[in-house]
Amino acid sequence: MNSDIDETILKEIACQSHTSLDHVRSTYQSILGDLRAKARIHDFIPLLAMNSVRQHFRDLTLASDPPISFSVVDISEEKAARSLDFFEQRYAH
Repeated sequence: MNSDIDETILKEIACQSHTSLDHVRSTYQSILGDLRAKARIHDFIPLLAMNSVRQHFRDLTLASDPPISFSVVDISEEKAARSLDFFEQRYAH
């Protein structure tokens, strides 16, 4: 680990994704190792690894969230017309 800042960011990712810090840390180390093995320039590898880890856990969190459902209210034309008349009478100036 490079710094206390890295550790703080990993803790934040763990908290946001409801994942253990050890799992987030090991994912970071794995991604960091892969990037270092492939890179010719190593200056920004920790930053790229952190961004990859954040996106990885964000994607996992989104995939595990239940889908949002909406219910459609079916009303008759007559009821809709009465509602419209009510609002026009009430709020017309």
